[in-house]
Amino acid sequence: MKTPAILKLAYRRPLRFLYCVAFSFWYFARHVLDGLRYMATPAREAPIARDKREILYIIANIDFFKDANHVVGGHITHVLGVIRGLAKAGYRVHVLTTQAVPFLDQPDCIQHVIAPERTLPELPLVDYLPWHRQLYRDALRLVGERPIAFIYQRHTNLVFSGGLIAHRLGVPEVLEVNSPVALMDGGLISRLFLFKFFEKVAFRLAQRMIVVSEVTRDILRSNYAGVDVRKIITIPNGVDPQMFSPDIPPANLRAELGIADDVFLVGFSGNFRPWHGIDVLLEAYRRFRETGARSHLVLIGGSENKAEYETKVREMGLADGVTFLGTVPFDQMPSHLVCFDVLVSPQVPLIGKTFHGSPTKLFEYLAVGKPVIASRIGQLAEVIEHEQNGLLVEPGSANELAAALRRVYDDRAAAARLGANARRTVLERYTWDQNANQVLAALRS
Repeated sequence: MKTPAILKLAYRRPLRFLYCVAFSFWYFARHVLDGLRYMATPAREAPIARDKREILYIIANIDFFKDANHVVGGHITHVLGVIRGLAKAGYRVHVLTTQAVPFLDQPDCIQHVIAPERTLPELPLVDYLPWHRQLYRDALRLVGERPIAFIYQRHTNLVFSGGLIAHRLGVPEVLEVNSPVALMDGGLISRLFLFKFFEKVAFRLAQRMIVVSEVTRDILRSNYAGVDVRKIITIPNGVDPQMFSPDIPPANLRAELGIADDVFLVGFSGNFRPWHGIDVLLEAYRRFRETGARSHLVLIGGSENKAEYETKVREMGLADGVTFLGTVPFDQMPSHLVCFDVLVSPQVPLIGKTFHGSPTKLFEYLAVGKPVIASRIGQLAEVIEHEQNGLLVEPGSANELAAALRRVYDDRAAAARLGANARRTVLERYTWDQNANQVLAALRS
């Protein structure tokens, strides 16, 4: 078992260890007191001023941009979509972040990069405590006399600065909750740092909470006593239908991989975390190929556990039929997705027996007008209407997924119909512009 870094520090540098403990205790005690004070503060409703046309958008996660080039991932897609949507709605958006958001070049989107004052490299989680205070100070300095209509913060561990800033300015705060942190990480660290308590503080300060799925809303309602469920608004993720369009020129993917035009191309994009169902996909693809289908599977992304899955593919005898393409920058994703004959999203349960996410890749799949096969779980089963705009399969069922692949392979006319309906679904319900308008409507209601 690997020895934790803090225990090594206690042995090798005891004085530094004592400093870390004292520093952590001091900031943590102040953080708890702040939380208790605001939990005791009566909830309030601040109206959104119609004559103010500027927004402060806060990315509070210090490590939000984990990728070296920070140009890939659903989180980047989501941030770009929401910010651009709010700008199109007529607002100037000030983005407060630890690193510049890539591809954000609209004139009404101004980025303000703040370097966190990292104090304890040995305990990176503790850095969120002083960062919370630094973010509050720097944001107020940045805001100055600007006509801020509301604060928009992406929820993260231990940070409820957005709510404090909104409280100080007398404006509403929108808190975007993509995942309940305390439930995602329910271990010792979560309990020691009172993740759930600080989440409740953040939830109390927020005037509106945006969640990406009804499942997430139900999880918050069931696990966070005292949270006013009336202010929790479900707004699914979306897509830019001009960027992700069936009409864009395809990448030179087949030629680069040496795949003939008549080979059926199966595509997946995303990381390889357990809930993305890569094990199920590989087993289903093996069974699909055994039916005699002339096909090739391409997996885009998946920096996590990639070597492990490459080994598994070789052991399954699929090495000649599976390609791990690696990460593809966001601006190149549309031209890659249009290359495929079918796109798959085989999610499996994450919290309990369900899946609470709203995969941005699902909407990108639909937008490029390709047939989509997805798990019958969570929001995927709400967006996909079986046999209308896609196919649904039982989560974790390699047999059903293999059969669905064969169905699309055998009936290309039905596949084309599913793809056309998929595109129509996105245009009618799931664009980032519609997402932003729903946020604004929630604040005005």
